[in-house]
Amino acid sequence: RRRHAARRVTMAHQKQQDGGGDGGGEGLLPYYGEDQEPAPVSSRLCIKNIPKHLKTDRLREHFAARGEVTDVKILQTNDGKSRCMAFVGFKTDADATKALEYFNNTFVDTSRIAVEYARAVKSSTLAPRPWSRHSEGSSANARATAGPGESKEAKAAAAAA
Repeated sequence: RRRHAARRVTMAHQKQQDGGGDGGGEGLLPYYGEDQEPAPVSSRLCIKNIPKHLKTDRLREHFAARGEVTDVKILQTNDGKSRCMAFVGFKTDADATKALEYFNNTFVDTSRIAVEYARAVKSSTLAPRPWSRHSEGSSANARATAGPGESKEAKAAAAAA
């Protein structure tokens, strides 16, 4: 297991060095989607794919290595199970940026975490996304309405429109 995890980390590091990747590189900000604007800089970070067993104090101590942590919140379901997502607040935007660049696409135990700037709750970039195959604009609708001879590119263009 360790050998495979080390290989994934190395490949992700090489991908970032080559200019590819989905964030965390030089001057690049993480994206929420392919066609969306970069997340605005803030002192709060959104951490995705944390291990289910991770506790608040351990997460605080993990992120404190790159700046002064003000608060930590792990999202949970109504019955107390982890949603594998957390928010970490830093004292300054600079501390948050250092932590994002350092921890994005790294591992906590065996889970590869994705670190992004947190968005405001009422942010206009968090518009409701259609999810039903009957809703125009959803990827399921694009697949259902595409003809059998259409290519993947044409289907993707129809979904983006």
